[in-house]
Amino acid sequence: MPDTYTTALGGGPSYQAILDTDSRRVPAVLRERASPSLGNVTLSVARYVDKQFFQNEIEKVWLRTWQMACREEDIPHIGDCHVYDIVGRSIIITRIAENDFRAYHNSCPHRGRKLLATSGARTDIRCAYHGLCWHIDGSLKANPIAWWPDGFFVPA
Repeated sequence: MPDTYTTALGGGPSYQAILDTDSRRVPAVLRERASPSLGNVTLSVARYVDKQFFQNEIEKVWLRTWQMACREEDIPHIGDCHVYDIVGRSIIITRIAENDFRAYHNSCPHRGRKLLATSGARTDIRCAYHGLCWHIDGSLKANPIAWWPDGFFVPA
């Protein structure tokens, strides 16, 4: 039997072998070996194709679990933004200073239109439909709608 520390059951690299290639120091907790084998269990195909099972996963897992939206090196420069989409939700993560990051819901607070479609460097975040525009720190930059309240941006 292959050493599961270096080889995955399917023959590819193990999780530990993948960690060995990481460009940053890997936390020790990720290097801890798993306890004894939990055995093999046959899962029903329904887990992968049943709409209600998926809805339950969204409600009970994905919307209640911390998500790794991006890593610091994904947005290395001030103004870099990363768009993270999961189960119908979208978040913008941006670097606003050397060691300061912010996250915002990726939708215009007026009508929920998506603000950014792709990740990349930005000087501002603008709604292409309404024209509302925010600095990358979330403060209002431009407000072409006279009745719109200043500073209304929803942090994630």
